[in-house]
Amino acid sequence: MTDWIKKELQGFDDDDNDKKRRENRRNLILTLSSRLWGDLTAAIKAATDEINKEPALRKRVGELKCRDGYTQKIEVDKSVIPAVYLTVINGGNEYSVERKFLLEVDGARGEERETLFLDLTDEDRVFMRKKNGEPLLTIDDAVHYLFAPLLHPELLKR
Repeated sequence: MTDWIKKELQGFDDDDNDKKRRENRRNLILTLSSRLWGDLTAAIKAATDEINKEPALRKRVGELKCRDGYTQKIEVDKSVIPAVYLTVINGGNEYSVERKFLLEVDGARGEERETLFLDLTDEDRVFMRKKNGEPLLTIDDAVHYLFAPLLHPELLKR
């Protein structure tokens, strides 16, 4: 067999191995994502409860309402103007984030959407990555990121 044929065969083998690695990585993310989702939704619910119980935050932000009875979605609403409605949906290997808002009583309604992509560390631990690629390595980081516009509506694009 000539050298160029051997190189071509090796290239095909390398392509097949890369496809298998990517598929194994996707499967591992899907397997680990259900636990991450459970941890994330529990932390969102806990943060909602904690903000509602803290008088200084409740006075500044208003009451937050968390609807966590869904299996693949969680919602947090802040209905006091500036109103923000946060929805996070589990897409298996990514989480869709939607923020609807009304910043002024007679103002236009706005909406932002983004995706938090799931990725693996070198130790095969799953984590979320923001749209700019920056990692959210802990659940606490992710909840803080998700709740920031509820606490600081000025972060939302008009």
